[in-house]
Amino acid sequence: ELREKFPDADVWAYMDDLTVSIDKHLADDAARECVRLLEKYGFTANFEKSACICDDDAFTSTVLKTCRGAQAFGMLGGNITEAYEDYNADQIDRILKFFGVFDKCDLHPQLQLTILRLCGFPKMRFYASITPPDFSLEVLEIFQKLAAERLESIVGAKVEPALMHDVHGAGLPNYVEHAEELYVTMKTAALSASRVPQVKLVTNEISSSASLLAQYDSHYLFFARGTHSSHMPDHVFKMALAIRMRTIPQALLQLPHMCRCGKLSCSAEEIIEHCLRCDRMTHYTHTCRHNDVRDAMAAVVRAHGISVTSEPKFYSGFYEGLAEQRPDLTFHTLPKTTTDVTIVSSGERVGDAAAKAAADKMTTHAAAVAALGHVFMPFAMEVHGHLDKSCYDLMKHLKSCVAEHLHRDFVFDFLHAVSTALASARALAV
Repeated sequence: ELREKFPDADVWAYMDDLTVSIDKHLADDAARECVRLLEKYGFTANFEKSACICDDDAFTSTVLKTCRGAQAFGMLGGNITEAYEDYNADQIDRILKFFGVFDKCDLHPQLQLTILRLCGFPKMRFYASITPPDFSLEVLEIFQKLAAERLESIVGAKVEPALMHDVHGAGLPNYVEHAEELYVTMKTAALSASRVPQVKLVTNEISSSASLLAQYDSHYLFFARGTHSSHMPDHVFKMALAIRMRTIPQALLQLPHMCRCGKLSCSAEEIIEHCLRCDRMTHYTHTCRHNDVRDAMAAVVRAHGISVTSEPKFYSGFYEGLAEQRPDLTFHTLPKTTTDVTIVSSGERVGDAAAKAAADKMTTHAAAVAALGHVFMPFAMEVHGHLDKSCYDLMKHLKSCVAEHLHRDFVFDFLHAVSTALASARALAV
C-alpha cells in the first residue's frame, strides 16, 4: 500500500523493521503514511527507534526525529551513519555491564566460561562484522582484554597470550586480529549475496608437545545436565582449566618442586607433566584415574537402560598364563560386549600411544572374551584427552543398543562423562 501511494520510494522490510528511501520533499508524508498503515494492521510505530536520516541541514522532519550523518543511528544492531562515538560508547557500556554481572553473581566457573563463550563472543562477532575496523578496534580490544582477565580470574593464574586464542588452549575468538577480515567478508556477502569463506578466529598452531595437541578434547569445559558423571566441583574445574592452560593456580603453586622420586620441577608445566606420569608425586594415582573413567562410562550406559557388570570374573578361566586377568566392564547387549579401559601418556605423536595400547588390550582379552561368545572392544585414551578410534567404535556400538530417539543424548552424555572424569582426575592428581 505504501508503494502504491509512493511509487518512487524504495521500501525494505525485515520482520518488524521497516526502511523507506525517498525524496526528502516527500519524506514527511511517507513517514506519516507509514505510521497510519502500521496502526491499520495492529502495529505501533516505535518513535524512539525511528528517524528520518538526511544530510541536508535545511531538512527537519515534523513526524520523526531528524538524524544527520554526524549522529549515530542503529539499525538491526548496527550503526548506519559515520558517527561512531556515541554508538561505540554504548557498546562499551554494554560490555562493562556484561562483565560486571560475573562479579555480582556467585556462578560456578564452568557456567562462567559457558556464558562467556555462548553469550559474549557471538555479539562481538556480529559487531565486528558490521562495523568498519577503523571504528571497531577500540571496542574489540576492551572486550578481549576483559575476556582474558575473566579467564585468568577463573583459572587463578596468568595465561600465556598464545594459549588465549588457540584451539588447544582457551580457544577464545581473536576479533582484534581479524576485524578487517570479518568486516570485508560480511560486506562481500551482503553485496554479492554469495557464499564466502569462513573467517578462522582461533589458531591451531601450538605444537611444542604432544600433550598440548591432545587437549582438543574439551567436552568437560561446558556445563551440562547436573548428573554425577557430568558435574565438577568448582575447585576441580578451576584446576582442570588451569592444567589445560599449562599453569597452576597461583595460590597452590610452589616452585621449585621436588617429587619423592627425586625429579625436580621448575615450572608449572613441568609439575603437571610429571604429576600425570609419576604415581610417587600424588596420592591420586593412575589407578584412581582409570577407575573414575570406568565408573563414569558404566553410570552413563546404565542410565540409558543397558545393564553393566563391573570387573567381570566369568572370563578368568580362559586366559593363558598364570597371571590373573580380567577386563573392566561387560555390557549386557546382544551379543554381550566387553571392554577394558586404558589411559596412557602421549608419545611424540598424538594417538600413537593410545593405538598401541588398544592393540595390546585386544591381544590380552579378545580370545578369553570370545570363548564365551562375547565381543571384546578396547577403550584406549591418552591422559590429556585424546580418544583412540576404539573409543568411538565402542560408543557407536552402545549407541545402537539404545532407543533411536536417544542416540544423540547418549553420545553427548557418554563423551561428556568420559571427558569430565578424565579432566577431574588430572585436576585431583595435581
